[in-house]
Amino acid sequence: METVRRLASIAHQQRADAGIKVRQPLHRIIIREILSENLQELLRDEVNVKKVVVNEKQSEDVKLDTTIDANLKKEGFSRELIRSINALRKKSGLTINDTITIALSG
Repeated sequence: METVRRLASIAHQQRADAGIKVRQPLHRIIIREILSENLQELLRDEVNVKKVVVNEKQSEDVKLDTTIDANLKKEGFSRELIRSINALRKKSGLTINDTITIALSG
């Protein structure tokens, strides 16, 4: 578990350096250490990537693939939109059971 925290911390720093929010999904993270499937899933969820690849021969502990294609960009936009809507709902005092109508254009 400590290994996952350390790797996630490095990945979060790489995201910050690249100016990519955590809500923006990425294709993959390449790590040097072998992790169990459960720990890989934890890491995948923590850093918001689709795939964990192990490459024991790479020089750095973590290499985050920061390439964002059209599909990832759409998914990131959707997540940001949902976050914004939920923030507005909370600010307006609405509950989960309250229904709203949303219109998007453009």
